[in-house]
Amino acid sequence: MAYSLGTLTAYVEQNAQDLLTKAVFSAKTKSMLTPMVGIKSSETLNKMDTDAIFQAGGSCGFNSSGTTTITQRVLTVGKIKVQEELCPAAMEPYYTQAALIAGSNYDMIAYAKDYTDLKVKLINKTLETQIWNARLSAGDYFDGFIRIFQHEPTVVESNTSAYVPGGVALTTFATSGNALKAFQAINAAIPVEVIDASDMNVFCGWDVFRALIRDITNTNFFAYTVSSAEATSGTLTIPGTALKVTAVNGLNGTNSIYAGQKSNMFFGTDLLSEEDKFTLKYDDYSDLVRFSVKFKAGVQVAFPQFITAFRIPPGS
Repeated sequence: MAYSLGTLTAYVEQNAQDLLTKAVFSAKTKSMLTPMVGIKSSETLNKMDTDAIFQAGGSCGFNSSGTTTITQRVLTVGKIKVQEELCPAAMEPYYTQAALIAGSNYDMIAYAKDYTDLKVKLINKTLETQIWNARLSAGDYFDGFIRIFQHEPTVVESNTSAYVPGGVALTTFATSGNALKAFQAINAAIPVEVIDASDMNVFCGWDVFRALIRDITNTNFFAYTVSSAEATSGTLTIPGTALKVTAVNGLNGTNSIYAGQKSNMFFGTDLLSEEDKFTLKYDDYSDLVRFSVKFKAGVQVAFPQFITAFRIPPGS
């Protein structure tokens, strides 16, 4: 008598204790900005400007000249939360049952650490994107840098005939040589008041950064080669300049590059790293486990005239 197995599903090895989670990029930009904490709603960036007018000396008397001006810019944070409720009993019919505690009363979800680790990473991924791309008009909770810079006429535009090598505005970074031209234009357009600032940095997406590496390699700079460490970390110095470039995921696909001092670009929040602080609690009345994160976030620039932009198309 032979086995009759035609109604069985073929066996697949399943390890209920292992759960793979997807790779997620971090909030790299936030770590590079100047933090402003304790903001419940809005806070001002107070700025002072003055001049120093030389006068003829060699005589007595006091002759006042010059003007000191105090102005403000407002950093408004968005109030954000991420919440989800989970039913541990829903895992009973599947292989995941092996990860549940014994009995029928579940006061915690299976794979709790994997779940919370991934959830926090995804929150940081979204925050990285929002720091650059958020728009209040699109339903987001604050305006990101791209939107702020679009509304500031004093931001320096470098994708113009005055700065781009060859004198023609670029329409794509994909063409060989264009990415390097764009960074050379940024370097030429940065205001002289801040060009030598120690915290000057150029932000771009990984797509543009890879195009820059391609152009540097193709140009065959004999005195400069992109190291594997630079390529993987997303940081390098543009050949022939002291300009530091950092690739950030928040600018992927935006067709834009921005240069500015990190001390001129602010990230506002109520409590630093609050987006990483979560609660995961069991509710006796509903038999559900609830995940919750609440935080505040917003960005602002103090002196927009010291931001240099390279955008395709210009001003976009």
